[in-house]
Amino acid sequence: MSFPMQYDLTDRFFMKRGSTPCFDYFDRTKMKNGQYERMGWISFALLEPRFEPNCPAELREIIQSEAQKYFALMGSEVPIPTQDETVTLGYARADYCYEWAKQRHEDSVKWQPFRDLVTLNGYDFAHIYDFETKKRFRDHNGEIPPLIGGTGNWVMYDPSGAKPAYRAATSEGCAEAAKADGNFRTDIQAPQPDADAPDPSVEDEHTDSSGFSPSFS
Repeated sequence: MSFPMQYDLTDRFFMKRGSTPCFDYFDRTKMKNGQYERMGWISFALLEPRFEPNCPAELREIIQSEAQKYFALMGSEVPIPTQDETVTLGYARADYCYEWAKQRHEDSVKWQPFRDLVTLNGYDFAHIYDFETKKRFRDHNGEIPPLIGGTGNWVMYDPSGAKPAYRAATSEGCAEAAKADGNFRTDIQAPQPDADAPDPSVEDEHTDSSGFSPSFS
């Protein structure tokens, strides 16, 4: 059912999040089953515009323009209309996934030396929620170990319980607090393998899998 009303395009056309993961676009001059009729949509995942067969040309242009706007924001967290949450635009696009994986790899390369230093100091990391709720973080009395620090989601703890645990907003903040207390060293190095020790990965070529070493004369 259509209404012969005259609307400005900005009044006639509106957007909201639908039951599917996309931005739905409706026409206030058209009704279907007692509701405004959907004319088109843009999926969060691919940012590609789609249209219903009866979508007017003027609304198609607006939806296409909206799709271009969101494409330019690919990878951004944007608020969803009428919802108190955000969505990563274009999260299923091949080009976005490639860049995301590339960035994750670069971040991992930068993070690994610091992560190794934390391990050498006898520490590990946990999220504050896990630290406070999971049994494996409890001490021998079943209590949550005390935390040094204020707020934040990062916890740096000693699995052996020999050194105190630290809480901060960042992993580096935990390490800095432990360093100030003398519980974290930055000059520590991993033990080097003995250059004179035999390589355990190299087997005697004359020894079979049973351990028998044949003699030759």
